[in-house]
Amino acid sequence: EGVPDNLLGWGSRGETDDVLVGRAVAGFARQKDADPADVQYQVLFTGSNDPGQEYTVVEAYLPGQKAQVFGWVESPGRETMADIRPATEPGTVAVAILLTEIPGRTTDELVVVSKPGTEVRYRSSTGAPDRPVGVEGLDGVALVDRAVEGPDNPTVNDSIVVLDGEGKAIFDGPVDSLLCGEKSCG
Repeated sequence: EGVPDNLLGWGSRGETDDVLVGRAVAGFARQKDADPADVQYQVLFTGSNDPGQEYTVVEAYLPGQKAQVFGWVESPGRETMADIRPATEPGTVAVAILLTEIPGRTTDELVVVSKPGTEVRYRSSTGAPDRPVGVEGLDGVALVDRAVEGPDNPTVNDSIVVLDGEGKAIFDGPVDSLLCGEKSCG
């Protein structure tokens, strides 16, 4: 069967770790109870951080199904995090995964991948000014240190703004809307 009509088609940014991506694709197949050989995918971004976490954001699908964004995070000494999103909506301009419980850090790390040719800006709370958070040399990739939700900070009211090449906002919404899972959106 053909390529689903909701595939982003953005292409990969930065260098791709094929071994890590292979494990992610196998993880997507397990989530879908499918054979990894049946999974079609495109890598959006692969990265790592100083504490040794490795992660990738892919868009994957099975024949006859819609494409879905899938985040895969490997952390030393912890179980792998597999994070699957609902079917990608037409017109999507940004996707994200959240790295949590980062060894030696008091913040989470938000990884945002946006449509090529855009600028990602971050607003830490309602009413706060937005600031650019892109990664130099990586078109449409942003890494954001994000407050950790917990008993002392039950809700993080942060948001992402994506600007097109002319500086016009094409997305302005809460970070949580980018982190909805396949079965729920909290």
